[in-house]
Amino acid sequence: MAKDLEARISDLEKRVSVLEKGTHGISPESGGKKRTQSVSEFLREKQVTRATSAANLVLAIAVYCENFRGADAFSVVDLRDLIREAKHKQPANINDCIYRNIPKGYIAEDERGEDGKKRWYVTNSGIELVDNNFNQDEQNN
Repeated sequence: MAKDLEARISDLEKRVSVLEKGTHGISPESGGKKRTQSVSEFLREKQVTRATSAANLVLAIAVYCENFRGADAFSVVDLRDLIREAKHKQPANINDCIYRNIPKGYIAEDERGEDGKKRWYVTNSGIELVDNNFNQDEQNN
């Protein structure tokens, strides 16, 4: 029984280690600090291409903004700057892209706002969708 318990603990420790390294770039060796990754590298990793819909591009950029730039919410200006940095074509209407993600439950409005400007945050569902490279089947499992 003691060997079974030790084996199970060892297995769980390995799984936690893998999860900590996961898609958010945190490793136990780094003391919980996020690794740096460019927005272009992040989009490539998440399989966001020029053919990806504008709404999905905006969602992925928003996840990047929160995960790698330390933002707890984002504005249209934040997204516009990151899209430019990634050298992707600017969507015709970023606000529309944001609002297309709200009914799906991927983005929600941050009621606090900032300086009278609207701000939003990515929900857990939105993060999961991007983490699964927009594969909704994997998200629902």
